[in-house]
Parts: sequence; structure tokens; C-alpha cells
Amino acid sequence: MVEAGTTLEALQQIVQEAPAGSTIELGAGTFLFDGTLFIERNDITIRGSGIGQTIIESTLTGAEAAPTIQISSPSRATPLAQLASSTEVGATTITLQSTADLSVGQKLSIYQANDEAWLQASGNGHLLDLPDDLAPEIAAQVQQYIATSPLREIIVEVTAIDGNAVTLSHALPYAFDASAAIVSRLNLVHDITLEGFTVQSALGIADPMLFENSLDEGLGVPTISIQKTTDSSFNNIRVENSGSVAFSFAQIFGVTGDGLQAVGSHNKGEQGNGYGFSLSEAFANNFTNLTSLDVRHGLLFASWSAEHYNDI
Repeated sequence: MVEAGTTLEALQQIVQEAPAGSTIELGAGTFLFDGTLFIERNDITIRGSGIGQTIIESTLTGAEAAPTIQISSPSRATPLAQLASSTEVGATTITLQSTADLSVGQKLSIYQANDEAWLQASGNGHLLDLPDDLAPEIAAQVQQYIATSPLREIIVEVTAIDGNAVTLSHALPYAFDASAAIVSRLNLVHDITLEGFTVQSALGIADPMLFENSLDEGLGVPTISIQKTTDSSFNNIRVENSGSVAFSFAQIFGVTGDGLQAVGSHNKGEQGNGYGFSLSEAFANNFTNLTSLDVRHGLLFASWSAEHYNDI
């Protein structure tokens, strides 16, 4: 049992050094975090004594604004051999030029850069013909997104390999061109469970009726950031009065969540603020019993990425 009052530094060391399969129990009471708790490993459970019993309070304000808890893999994706043939929408099998570096259970990323023909065909042609009165900085941002954020993308699990033929866990939502699609193996953290605690900030109680960005330093900063994660579970966690976003999920596959609560947000203006739950590059996840109160948007899927096969 980790007692209330344990420092972030001490807890960080416990998390990093715990053997695989460990459960770290957080006692009732308040833990003060003067930074971010980073979880960049597999196979660990952190369990509090319950919502309202175990309280994690971030002391970060102003320019120090940062997530209270951040889960992510430190490893980059591993490029694989490319498609040997183009695919059709709905395909559940792909053929690679080689499967030497691939095994069943691994997660694949498949994406293809945006091009004018596909943007037009998919109903996104308006992005190529922006209004003349659009602010230059906004126009530049849109153009950057078109160049760097492929809207044709999917994360899938490898369920079988037969020679160079790979069977996928889910049907492809897009057709991919063998000469243009990029296939990679994602090195995601996995088998992580967080549950049973409340996260608070030092920002005070957010005005539920103020739909503006009131804290410049907290713009877009999530309280709990879960990135590059698979086969993990997050349950019975309450975030109160976040600076901007309570729960942010990005590049996740096969994640489950139950009883997550987002209550209050200080920044509820434009440009990606004031969300209870934000999902980006999220595939095949399952969330139940979500609560979102006094925020700008309860749950939002990112505009400049794809999300498929989620059950919420």
C-alpha cells in the first residue's frame, strides 16, 4: 500500500521498478503531484481506494501546465515491407512484400497521405478551396494538416499470417494503394490498468457558464493523457476542473473504460479546448458509463484523424 502523502518522485520510482504484473495500491487521502506521473511500461495496475477516497491533486499552474498522468510508449513505429497489392474497402486480408518482422497479435498502422482526388471523392474537397476571407494563419494551419495528417488510416491487430498474407482483426475502412500506403508495426504499451481515484487541479472551480479560454498556459493540455496504448483498462476515475481536456486518448486500440467522469473545464473556448473526452486515432475501443458535465463538448472525435470500430 502506497500511503497518501507519498511524493510524485517516490511514486514514479515505484511505477518504474515494479515487476511485471504488479498492482500498486494507493491509499485513501491526498497525493500532491508537482509534475507529471509518466507510465511508459507494460503490465501494471495502479488502483486507488475509490473516487473521492484517493485524491491526486496537481499543483501545476501557469506556464508549468502539463498532464497529471501521462501514459505513452517511448518507442516509435517500426516500418514494415509495403503492400504487395492494393486493397479494397472492407478487405480483412492484406498481402505484404514480406512478413519477416511480423507476428500474430501485433498491431499494424496502415495509412495513405491525402491527395486532391481522394479529398474530393470523400467529401473533403472544401479543404482545397478555402474562403478568401479566411485568416492567413488559419489557412496555413489547414494546409499543414492536409500535408501531415492522413485521413485514410487504420490500426488493426494481426490475427493470422500465411506466407505474406496477413489476416486482420477488422475490415479496412478505406482502399489503400500499394504504391502509396505506409504499413508499420506499432510498439504500443499494453496491459495497463488505472482505477479508483479522483484527479483535481490547483486551478479552483471552473465557471460552468464561461465558454472562453481563460488560462492561456493551459490551452489544449489534458489532465490524463493516454497515448500509444493497447489492451488496457481505465475505470472509475473522476477528473475535476481540468485546465482544458479531462481525458485525452490518442493512437489507441482495444482500450476499455468504465465509470470515467469529467466535471468542469476552465478553458472552454475554441481551438481544441473544453472537452470531457477527446479521441484521436482511436480504433476498436469500448467505453461505458461515461459522465461529462460543465464542459464545452462531452466527447469529441478528432477532425484530422480517423477513428473506427469504437463502441461508446
